[in-house]
Amino acid sequence: MGNKPISDWYYGNHAARYESMRTKNPLWQKENEAVASLVQRGPVLDVPIGTGRYIPIYQEKGLAFTGMDISPDMIAEASKRAKFPYKISSITSIPFDNHQFGTVVCTRMMNWLDCADMQKAVSELRRVADESIVGVRFGKGPRRMFDHSRSEFLDALGGDWITDEVLLGDKDYWLFKFRRPCWKDVNEQFQWQPKPAQLIADNWSERLGANKVSLESLPVRCEYMTGQQIWQCVDSLSDISPIMKNIKGKPKKESGPITMVRIAGMNVVIDGRNRAKKWRNDERRHAVFVVGE
Repeated sequence: MGNKPISDWYYGNHAARYESMRTKNPLWQKENEAVASLVQRGPVLDVPIGTGRYIPIYQEKGLAFTGMDISPDMIAEASKRAKFPYKISSITSIPFDNHQFGTVVCTRMMNWLDCADMQKAVSELRRVADESIVGVRFGKGPRRMFDHSRSEFLDALGGDWITDEVLLGDKDYWLFKFRRPCWKDVNEQFQWQPKPAQLIADNWSERLGANKVSLESLPVRCEYMTGQQIWQCVDSLSDISPIMKNIKGKPKKESGPITMVRIAGMNVVIDGRNRAKKWRNDERRHAVFVVGE
């Protein structure tokens, strides 16, 4: 996988000494605390399970779990903590069924993979579980590992929405929890709105001469757009409805996903115009719920 070697630290004597060499590192405890706060749903797939450091967390929460690792030596170390079902396999080809697990946990792995294999791995994690908890370091990391950017990771999510993120340590190492968004997630963005999402979308369908559709029946995905891209969507609608750019005041919400509906081939912003204006010169990427085919 890629042109750098997968670490040999997960075999033989290195596997036996792996955990004892790291437990005194503050990052180790921060990872444990973050995983404990984020994992809620079982059954859990832990990949790579390594020495089984998260097993006590699953046991305390009463969650069934399965382990997977490419190293039989690490599986042997984890098995000293508890008996559990496991597979010895690569993360880029996980031998489990679609949505077989409630949650998949994957830490200290992504930077051993090049960008293409990271995308394959994230795709596999998303395939086998409803929710994913994944650790990845951005920027320049240890010499033997691959460097990744936040944009590369966001591109690998394939429509999933990051619901929680925790910064661990001071080297831009993040733990993300993500899943596919649903209509309930979209609807919750409109609890503070004077008009419901459906009514706003219906008004836009009339303006654009398109058939009205039930938003609740449409698929939802999360796309990550720059502030500039989001503002372009607002700008493209300003000739149809001047109110789109006639924005005053501060955003009622400073963060959270913007909501767009695809109507007549256009991305129609139905929530988040104020934030779009605030971010119009921003090259950072923001979560956008996109409703429609």
